[in-house]
Amino acid sequence: MINTEKITSVELMDNMPTGTHRVIIDTYEEEKYDDFTYLNFQLVGLEGEACDKEIKHGVPYPKSGETTGRSKLGKLIKAALPEAKGKIDFENDLLQKEVMIRVVEDYPYLEVDAVWAIGQEPPVPSTEDNDESENEVSTNVEADEDHNPPSKKSSPPTA
Repeated sequence: MINTEKITSVELMDNMPTGTHRVIIDTYEEEKYDDFTYLNFQLVGLEGEACDKEIKHGVPYPKSGETTGRSKLGKLIKAALPEAKGKIDFENDLLQKEVMIRVVEDYPYLEVDAVWAIGQEPPVPSTEDNDESENEVSTNVEADEDHNPPSKKSSPPTA
């Protein structure tokens, strides 16, 4: 079916600025894409530059209705309800709870990079180009330009 309704206007809103912000989980809506369901939580800034500005935080909703604390949905729940266990009712338990978020630019959009409980330390920022954390030590050794294996001998420095 073709929608013949004319769209004649749009409301222009300010973006939530990048950085760390205290927000409240205001509302959520369910969106379905093929076999996937997403919950889009509307987060509203409570302080500073982000006050009254909104950002959508979309999280996958598992078909089983169960999640772990490591999933995006689980991290949001644990940030809002650190002692949460068992069944969580979104409307009665999760909405109107305050959490901390980090907003980053993912050109051309803004996205919520991390969510954590108020009073806790923020998680280490993710690195898109590198699978290894900055705090991890690599044990890989590269061969030299002639494709020779690295030398097993080490010589003391000369002064």
